[in-house]
Amino acid sequence: MRIFHGDVLRFDMTDLFPEELSQPWNGHEPNIHIIGNLPFNVSTPLIAKWLENIAHQEGPWQHGRVRLTLTFQMEVAERLVAPIGHKQRSRLSILCENWCNAHLKFALPGKVFVPIPKVDVGVVRFIPWKEPKIQLPFKLVDKVVRHVFHFRQKKCKRGLQ
Repeated sequence: MRIFHGDVLRFDMTDLFPEELSQPWNGHEPNIHIIGNLPFNVSTPLIAKWLENIAHQEGPWQHGRVRLTLTFQMEVAERLVAPIGHKQRSRLSILCENWCNAHLKFALPGKVFVPIPKVDVGVVRFIPWKEPKIQLPFKLVDKVVRHVFHFRQKKCKRGLQ
């Protein structure tokens, strides 16, 4: 195990893992697991960036379907894994569902962290799919989903007009 302390948005993980750990994308997951306690203020842009890396099989995902286990503010964690028809369904939940099998593993009370956040924390595990559910480029899927959820209160009908 190696621990890195720094700005995760600027950290380049491309050459972090040895080639001998690589697995073919359609094979088993490699023996690589990214675990992180993310700062709440960067978790949304970071997971969007990593989902795009997964879609392009670049960065750590050049080694195969690398798993992620990450902490999020509970509201964001619930949004990431929200099923179809759920009130928390959002752009992020659709992007996650398209490229990963994402599950909320458990919740942690804020009081177990230092400093203590004013919210509870959700731990989410992501395992990239062998094939995305929508076989289109990431940028196109993201653009369409962004427009659908553009309006307040996620009114899809207004976003599609």
